Amino acid sequence: MTSPISTLMPTNVSPNRLSEVRWLQDYIDSGQLYGDPIFLSLGESWEDTPPDLLKHLATSPSHAHGYQISNYGYPPLQCQLREFVTAEYSLSPRESQRSDWECAVSANGTRAKMADYARLLRDEYAAKRQPVLISLAPSWDYHGVFEAEGYKTHFINLSPLDSFSPNVEEILAGIDLITKDASLAPMFALNPQQNPTGVNWTQDTVDRILEELVQRDIPLLLDDAHFSTLNISEEPTKALRTVLKLAEGTSYRWLHVRSLGKQFGCNGWGIGVVCGPTKLLESLLSEYSSERHYNINGLAQYAFSRFLLTEDASDYTLRRRKLISQTRQQFCDLLESELGFPSFFRASCTNFQLFPVPQRYQVPEGVLEFVKRSVLEAGVLFTSAWPLPYDSSNLARYDFARVYLTPTENAMIDAVDRLKKIGMYYDA
Repeated sequence: MTSPISTLMPTNVSPNRLSEVRWLQDYIDSGQLYGDPIFLSLGESWEDTPPDLLKHLATSPSHAHGYQISNYGYPPLQCQLREFVTAEYSLSPRESQRSDWECAVSANGTRAKMADYARLLRDEYAAKRQPVLISLAPSWDYHGVFEAEGYKTHFINLSPLDSFSPNVEEILAGIDLITKDASLAPMFALNPQQNPTGVNWTQDTVDRILEELVQRDIPLLLDDAHFSTLNISEEPTKALRTVLKLAEGTSYRWLHVRSLGKQFGCNGWGIGVVCGPTKLLESLLSEYSSERHYNINGLAQYAFSRFLLTEDASDYTLRRRKLISQTRQQFCDLLESELGFPSFFRASCTNFQLFPVPQRYQVPEGVLEFVKRSVLEAGVLFTSAWPLPYDSSNLARYDFARVYLTPTENAMIDAVDRLKKIGMYYDA
């Protein structure tokens, strides 16, 4: 397959503040010694979208191309979401039919819905207190979303010595630290299939955290972006089911977001699922979301309405999960056999894998230097464990890089071969 990089970066992509992109451009401009760049960075391969989904784009009715009237998304798709969620999270008939929660389409990216939720909580929950988002480190870019809406962020470190497994007592202590200050208004972001560590948190861990949050009335963002990326031999922890159980009969504030782009290889469509308490979701969609977004992307919503509940969708998801597992095993095996890496923690979910950088790069700013050299000299683009800007003053240093487990054939073999050619051995 021809690399899409030549199309996406025909000359340059300036101005661009991502240093990795500038390094990628420098490799291209230098003549690409080892061929087209191998893009293993930002969770994107620009391929492997299911053909059975794509075919519906060509048959879309004219009304799919305009603004959508309902704030809850394209109605034929929105009407399927409760059935989809019920099956995915093994909800009972009673749980599925309850009227105190609702589903909607997220049609402009789950990041936008998180920002809308942040503003809602800032206004309706925090009042005059300083809102604080609590989550785990390393993390997805909750920092960028919530601090833009006036929040502070408080991250609790996950340790590679414990295979990045969450310590419930440390998490509860971190929550205690924030709740003791009456001037602060805490909320919690829970990502059970944790990105980027790839740990599928146990049901017991998730239940204990949720019980504490509901008891203390600390609002929840439940981020299930990688729910469908678990190793084929395992079952994803279903936090939503616990939330529905604990929140019944209460006024507890929670929001569940889930990307369909990560599951079906179409990140650029911006389509996902959002669930929450009926009244909260109505306020979120009719007031806060409508301040900044129209209900758009009807074409993509239409395609999903014809695909989401089909056997083709289920078959694709299973095949993708198998491929992610196989690619993870292949990459880790190659690092150990070809570059002398020691055995390290292998994740069970997400389409990412963290790996320790070679010893000489296990110093402050060393991970970024490893990423830079890999792309400038070999055309292989990784990223750091936590690739986006954040305040690291109170956080552990993570001497890990992150690889995207691309579906591109032979990409991992070619990437490790290039690293070998530039002498990127673990102990060299």
